[in-house]
Amino acid sequence: MKKFVKPFDLLFVFFSLCVVLLSIVFAVEKDKGQKLLVVESPKGKYVFSLEKNGLYEIEGAIGKTIVGIEDGKVYVVESCCPNGTCVSAGKIEKSGQWIACLPNKVVIRLEGSKDEEVDVLAR
Repeated sequence: MKKFVKPFDLLFVFFSLCVVLLSIVFAVEKDKGQKLLVVESPKGKYVFSLEKNGLYEIEGAIGKTIVGIEDGKVYVVESCCPNGTCVSAGKIEKSGQWIACLPNKVVIRLEGSKDEEVDVLAR
C-alpha cells in the first residue's frame, strides 16, 4: 500500500514550522528589553535611555547632582553632598543596581531587562 503526501499535508507542516519559528523569535526578542535609567528626586522623576551617552543635572533637596551615562554605564559625576559617597560608588550597569545621594535625596536606579548573571545559588 502506497502512501501519498497530499498538498494540504505539506501546507500544514509548512505553516506549523512558521508558527513555531515566529514564536521562538518573539520570545527571544521580548527578553531583550531596553534598560532605563530612573532618577528620583524631590523635584520629580526622570527616565533616560542608556543608549545615549550624556551628562544630566538633577536638582535635589540641597543642590544639583550630575549623573553621567557612558557606554551603558551610569555614575555620579558630581554632587553637592558633603561626604561624596554617591560619587565614589562607581559605575552601575545591571538592572536592579542603584546609587543614592541621601543628603540630596536623589536615588538613581537601573530598570529593564533581566541580566543573565546569577546572584545566589541554593541547593
